[in-house]
Amino acid sequence: MENERLEAECRQLQQAAASDATIDQAIGAVVVLKGIPPGETWRTQRDVSQGINTKLYTVAQRQ
Repeated sequence: MENERLEAECRQLQQAAASDATIDQAIGAVVVLKGIPPGETWRTQRDVSQGINTKLYTVAQRQ
């Protein structure tokens, strides 16, 4: 049982790391292309995500 729990937790952490990388790449692209500071870019992505009820990862993928 413990092994299964740890494997599931590991999969979740791997997925979270991949999502974070996608979000960071999208932020970096906006910073470079538009010159918008990273914090403002992140807040904008977050607001869009919440406004359309979509995960931030999905918003970042579409940029």
